[in-house]
Amino acid sequence: MNMGCLTVPSSSILSLNCQEFGLSSKAQHGQQLRTSTKSFKLSRGAGRIGLRPPSCSANSNSKAEKEKSEKKKPLSRKESSQAYARWQVDRPELPDGDLTFTEGSNSTLKSFKIMAQAPWKQIRWGSVLAIEVGGGLSDKPAGIFSSDVTLPQLSSCLKKAAHDPRITGVFLKISPLACGWAKLEELKRHLRYVTQAGKFTTAYMEIATEKEYYLAAACEEVFIPPSAYISLKGVALSGTFLGGVLRKAGVEPQIQRIGKYKSAGDQIQREDMSQAQREVLTSLLESVYGNLTSELALDRSSARLAGGREDLTSADTQKMLDEAYFNPQKLVDGGWVTGLKYEDEMRSMMAQRTNNRGPSKPSVVGYGKYRGLSESSCGVPSGRGGGVVAVLRASGGISRGKAQGPGGGGDGVRNEDFIKQVRAVRDNPRVRAVVLRVDSPGGDALASDLMWRELCLLKREKPVIASMVDVAASGGYYMAMACSKIVAEKLTLTGSIGVITGKFNLQELFQRVGYTKEVLSKGRFAEVQVDNRGFTKEELEYTTESAQHAYESFRNKAAFSRNMKVNEMEALAQGRVWTGAQAIEKGLVDQLGGISTAVAIAKQAAGMGEDEPVRLLEIKGGAGPMSGFAGAVSYTTEMAALVASFLQLAYSLKEKSTGINSIAMPQATMNDIRIESTNGNTKSELQSLFNAIESEFRG
Repeated sequence: MNMGCLTVPSSSILSLNCQEFGLSSKAQHGQQLRTSTKSFKLSRGAGRIGLRPPSCSANSNSKAEKEKSEKKKPLSRKESSQAYARWQVDRPELPDGDLTFTEGSNSTLKSFKIMAQAPWKQIRWGSVLAIEVGGGLSDKPAGIFSSDVTLPQLSSCLKKAAHDPRITGVFLKISPLACGWAKLEELKRHLRYVTQAGKFTTAYMEIATEKEYYLAAACEEVFIPPSAYISLKGVALSGTFLGGVLRKAGVEPQIQRIGKYKSAGDQIQREDMSQAQREVLTSLLESVYGNLTSELALDRSSARLAGGREDLTSADTQKMLDEAYFNPQKLVDGGWVTGLKYEDEMRSMMAQRTNNRGPSKPSVVGYGKYRGLSESSCGVPSGRGGGVVAVLRASGGISRGKAQGPGGGGDGVRNEDFIKQVRAVRDNPRVRAVVLRVDSPGGDALASDLMWRELCLLKREKPVIASMVDVAASGGYYMAMACSKIVAEKLTLTGSIGVITGKFNLQELFQRVGYTKEVLSKGRFAEVQVDNRGFTKEELEYTTESAQHAYESFRNKAAFSRNMKVNEMEALAQGRVWTGAQAIEKGLVDQLGGISTAVAIAKQAAGMGEDEPVRLLEIKGGAGPMSGFAGAVSYTTEMAALVASFLQLAYSLKEKSTGINSIAMPQATMNDIRIESTNGNTKSELQSLFNAIESEFRG
């Protein structure tokens, strides 16, 4: 049975100290702590810049030793389990875990450690961290040989830059983005962290729409060239529908859906937008637009106030978007952009702010080198001696089996690989709690359920906190609801608790091109998924009842997980998609925030103190990126090729093909429609049809 969903996208150890990393229980939104940067005397040694740190008094050393001796001893495994049991009963108020910068207890020792690094890890004192940001920003860390900029590693670079005394500021060159709004929220949080450290943050972009500007606005300065292509007009959502196209081609989509808002099949079945889909998209549009206007006003107000100009409001942002300025100078006049500069002028400006080697040669360290430096080597407070919180990542579409190839790589979440990771974490005595990062629109229902079960078993022994990224819908939400608590960003897309089932009836298409297919079978429903004819009345009843069963199972588990009555969950389910801000009001998530919030809650649940050091253990996985909004439906590889051949619609399928499993029963998925059959068309069979189909359709 196909359970479908609207798809609207080196085992490394990272260390941090909760207080010093900013896991504060008190919100300090918009606060920018401009602390003066320590002045160091620079001296040139044998080909590299050295540092002569300030002297350190005996009093400061004795104070540091006293603090070290008074450090709380980490809880044992038994004590942590007892604390978790009390936390589940007491249900204390959850911390927000906001990122708040603190310098650390011994900056002199940090400077000496940095100086003592190997030569290949050295960077010039007084440098600027320069990173080009664009594309999908996967939530899965890139491999050692990959140059991809990913969200976890970019966030780590910004955190390191805030603490690294060799870095004077951050320069972001922003190119077109293909990620969701939630990932931008995480980046904005880390940019503010750098600003709190007293370091400059500067953005430069040549082409920008709302998303690019949304990220840039979090920087203190925003520059564009005089001829920049800037399109700030508002937010629009659209739907594409292939129902009429497929009928002209002789393809009949036979789709049944359980849930009023389950619109995953509409793209291939309808010729226009349903009222239910219009209602959901309108709600999402209002949520995104409201957040955009308020956040832009907040971010740019800070920059304007620093320049002695008055504050901005959401109404000012709406006016700016309605004006849709195409002249960059008007953005400067309105305070939305700091100034107009070409890239060479930006280099000269950065040279003046760094330990430059010439009038237009700034001291720069790039993403590639800086990513490879450990956090401790850049001055980030160490979590040595603290408890361990494991980070599991579920990024991409969900499918059964395990990843193929060396290292188990590949795109998406494979249930066998993921379950091995969950069991390893459960059996690891050092791990006190787990943060599950979910960035998935769903996928195979069986795979989702098997992973849900393993997460439930893990939750019995250790706290498991879900941290949603861009999308955690349907199968993605299925995984998250197994966790002790759920954290989402304001614009995370989640929910989509609903089911669809169906197949393509190709009978008319086969007749048009003279293609004949006969199926021999034994069994009452053996031919339920054959594609050379439509459903019989009995088969239609069977598929509908099967879909209803799958839906009720999903809905009832969601109700149980969220401590709701079934009828209460029914009102929130029916395939509807919610933003994180909407979901917390409906009781589908517990807290708003990013990974720092999830870590703070995990610490609380495991009995760790708010200021107690914690080590994050990144767990290897085969999950791959799933960026941006996918379309409403994924097709099998064979059907995608067939549709593309006679309409040249490959560009609209957006790489959404999935494999086919020849199983003689409907297969449930939560983010697409997977057409299964007892005797499916092979690629060679389809290839023999291509010329005839194309000729027939175009004729």
